[in-house]
Amino acid sequence: MKNTFYSVITLVVLLSSCTKEDYGQYHEVPENPTEDTTSWEAAYQNAGTLPVNAVNDTNNLAGTTWVLTEYREGNFTTITLNPPDTLVFIQEHMYSYNGQIYTYGLYSSGNVWKLDLYDSMRFGYISGSIPGSFMQLGELYLKKFYYNDIGMTGHVFITMIKVS
Repeated sequence: MKNTFYSVITLVVLLSSCTKEDYGQYHEVPENPTEDTTSWEAAYQNAGTLPVNAVNDTNNLAGTTWVLTEYREGNFTTITLNPPDTLVFIQEHMYSYNGQIYTYGLYSSGNVWKLDLYDSMRFGYISGSIPGSFMQLGELYLKKFYYNDIGMTGHVFITMIKVS
């Protein structure tokens, strides 16, 4: 009986001390379901979404020739190529590496570009991030490219100079 009395008292105290929070203050502004909240998107192509694999014409490699003058695999000694390897970018997504035809990809991501060289003679499939100004500068100096072939890991540093 004593336990029941204490249980009832505890229950009364707990129930009388609880207050309900008024959440009405958070819903004072009525929503207008007919208001267009996406009108800002009209000023942007594709609703402001950046296109995938977009290439800026000013940084298109087509019609340019570059020479690969040196490279370094991992943290090893830099190897100077004499004569240098020649990369001729024939058209968008196609280049020749010392006369052999391969494909490439050039993708923009703001001020950084991603250059993929597929199946090149010397390195296989490599991919690297390069500065957006590389076409104006006309060189890539020991830029890191990652091996992307199946079963290959690591990276290579490449120096390329634009000759035309």
